[in-house]
Amino acid sequence: MSKRVMVLLVILAMVLTGCSSGQKAAVEERSFSETPGPQTEKEAVEKEAEPEEEPYVYVKPEMKGEITVSIGNESEYLKTAAQAFMNQYPDIKVVINTFEDPSAQPTGEGYRTYLNTQIMAGKADDILFTASLPVKKYMEIGALADLSDFVAATPEMNEENYYMKALESARDPEGGLYVLPYVCNFETIGFNKALAAESKVSFDAGKKKISYTEAIEIAKKLVAGTSKNNAYVDTAGPTQYMHRLIHENIKDYVDVDRKQVTFDMQEYVELLNEVEEICGNREYFAEPGSINFLQDEYYMAMQPDWDMQSAFYTLLPEGDRCWVLPLADAEGNVAIYNFNCFGINNASPHKELAWEFLKFMLSDEIQSTPALWGLPVNRKGTEAYIKRSLELYNSGNQWEIKEGEMLSLLETWMEQINHCDMLDPAINDYFFFENKKFFDGEQSAEDTARTLYTRITQYLNE
Repeated sequence: MSKRVMVLLVILAMVLTGCSSGQKAAVEERSFSETPGPQTEKEAVEKEAEPEEEPYVYVKPEMKGEITVSIGNESEYLKTAAQAFMNQYPDIKVVINTFEDPSAQPTGEGYRTYLNTQIMAGKADDILFTASLPVKKYMEIGALADLSDFVAATPEMNEENYYMKALESARDPEGGLYVLPYVCNFETIGFNKALAAESKVSFDAGKKKISYTEAIEIAKKLVAGTSKNNAYVDTAGPTQYMHRLIHENIKDYVDVDRKQVTFDMQEYVELLNEVEEICGNREYFAEPGSINFLQDEYYMAMQPDWDMQSAFYTLLPEGDRCWVLPLADAEGNVAIYNFNCFGINNASPHKELAWEFLKFMLSDEIQSTPALWGLPVNRKGTEAYIKRSLELYNSGNQWEIKEGEMLSLLETWMEQINHCDMLDPAINDYFFFENKKFFDGEQSAEDTARTLYTRITQYLNE
């Protein structure tokens, strides 16, 4: 742990202790050498004589008291879990604090500001749902508890019961685990079956995942190799295209750990102009509004989609897609998104009780409830979700996709998950909305690059 982080942890502990009436901040400090040097013989002997660190032993708390939960938007899943938990433990009260943004900002900026204030005042709730929140910033200042020991002390959290790659996808390089997902939604990219058959484009059948850049190149070949009318690469406009390129190579643009914007402004200007030119090429991209999607015959070579729906259309006998794979970034990481994650406030005096509630929300019972919409991290929950979804998808159709087929395909994709995308939503918004101004003709490429460089640099160093 760097000295800077240590200082921040100490400061946070002082702030939380001073501002929270009677509540002691539980900020744990761990000190170790980042680059241990050579040991003398005496040091080696002393080290061997040191007692081994006691293994963490979890003690279940007395199941009584109050747990508070903070969330940015109403959640039927959370309400269902809270009521069931209180039914099982009548001496526990779960209080859900849903943020109501008077400005109705769609980006979640109001909730971020509110929760930042609560954390620094030592008044944040015990459990935090982290959608639209700067999770890495919270980790850096010690605002989120490391859940590693809790998970390790929970024997039922294993491969038999959970998709552990998804459940532990947010682990940091040091092994810390500060948020857990309850849903493992991820993106896939497939290709048009009819275009693939006509164009004779070869595809590596051994591929297990694909990046957006790779997919674009394949899609271009599919369009170039067909005689069909209304065949295009994708429906994405330049703003979406640019945003995907940045997200795929985010480390080339921002180094969050070093608090630096890393892109060269002139190269960024050139990329903006290049994307505008690519998306204006009517050989590959349709002119906006030129296709009537309800009446025209059209072919989109590349088809991004989300997990469950993508699996359905992939298995559909009369479906129009092939070569469907999970979307990866430039480094080959397949990520779930920080839309459906939660963590525990490190200053909470009720960490163990909060953990009992998190475990309950991840249990077979709650992960199987119809209130949960999305692919659960719990295996029995996923089976229940597939069953419910196929009852809807198969209803009234001459074909029927089997539950086992769907589960097998989804698990093949889920095995590729190795990352949780926790890009700070504020940084994500800066890129998207400033780039949009350029593509909408509201500002120059130079002004866009300059504004992004300045605003993100200021934000990182606040």
